[in-house]
Amino acid sequence: MDAEKAMERISMLMHRTTARGASESEEAAAAAMIGRLIMQFPCLLDDFEAPEPEPEPVPRGRGRRGADSVTFPVQSIEHETLKAVLVMIRYKEYWVPRSQIIRLSPTEIVMTGWMARELKLV
Repeated sequence: MDAEKAMERISMLMHRTTARGASESEEAAAAAMIGRLIMQFPCLLDDFEAPEPEPEPVPRGRGRRGADSVTFPVQSIEHETLKAVLVMIRYKEYWVPRSQIIRLSPTEIVMTGWMARELKLV
C-alpha cells in the first residue's frame, strides 16, 4: 500500500464513522486503523490541519413552554422544510422538528432539552 491508498482508506474510515453514526467500538477500531496508517506513512500529516474542537453544549435554562433548552454549535444547515431542519452537529446530520427549535442561526441551534436527549446529543 502506498501513501495515496492510505489517504483514501483514512477518508473512507472517517466518512463511515462520522456520516453514518458509528458505534463506540467501530469508532475505536477506525481510530486504531488510522493510527497504524499514519505511523506507516508519516508524510500523511505534512498538510494536515486539525479541526477546531467541538465545544460542549451549553445549558441555557428554561425555553418556551417551560422546557429546558440546550445550545449546540452548527457546522451547517443542510436542508429546511416547513416542519423540520436538517442540521450538521458534531459532523453528524440531525433532523430537528421546528416545534422543538427555540432559536436557529447559521452557527448555533437552541433546542429543547427533550429533543437533545431524544437525538442522543446529551
